[in-house]
Amino acid sequence: MEKKLSNYVIVLLLVAAFQHANAQFTQDVDGRPLTAKTGYTDIQGTPFLTEGWVTGAVKLADGRTYKDMSLRYNEMDDKLFFRDKKGDTLEFVDPVKEFKLENPMGANLIARTFKSGFKNIPNTTESSFFEVLADGTASLIKRYTKSITESKEYNSPTIKRFDETIKYYLLVAGNAVPLKRDQKFILTTLGNKQPEMEAYIKDNKLNLKHDDDLAKLITYYNSI
Repeated sequence: MEKKLSNYVIVLLLVAAFQHANAQFTQDVDGRPLTAKTGYTDIQGTPFLTEGWVTGAVKLADGRTYKDMSLRYNEMDDKLFFRDKKGDTLEFVDPVKEFKLENPMGANLIARTFKSGFKNIPNTTESSFFEVLADGTASLIKRYTKSITESKEYNSPTIKRFDETIKYYLLVAGNAVPLKRDQKFILTTLGNKQPEMEAYIKDNKLNLKHDDDLAKLITYYNSI
């Protein structure tokens, strides 16, 4: 009896070890080394959204998800990079559908969510990433891009720097509308519930020039 029990325990341990090893294997993400293009030199600033690596989660187009990854988003190339266990920087082999960046100020603060798949937005493709500030019947999305600009003062060398451009869009009924930070424009674009929206703006003293307040307004619109 003791021998059978011992054999049973050994089998259980072997199964557990196999499952653990398999789980570790499936957590390995396919990546490829960066191309030379991403190694910008002699340019002030950074092509990335963040100064350093940020912990986050990734969802691939095929549905696979990965957590607790070290991530950096390159605004110049519109690509997400990750750091592997050896500390090497790699590009995802498989298409990324969505990623989240944890707020470095604390776990209780909302993570930043970026998604692809948006259609019919000028100078972008369905693989382009947008930060989603509010999501629902109406969505508020934010597009980051960077370009290299040059400036030269008299009798001085040319200076190159990364220049960031940010654009906002309201998604209503499947249409992406470039956002104007104007209350009348926003309420007209949303098309209904204007009295409730105006009261909400007034009661909560929202400043629609601020991302957080604008996101609150769109979230409220989706809730009524």
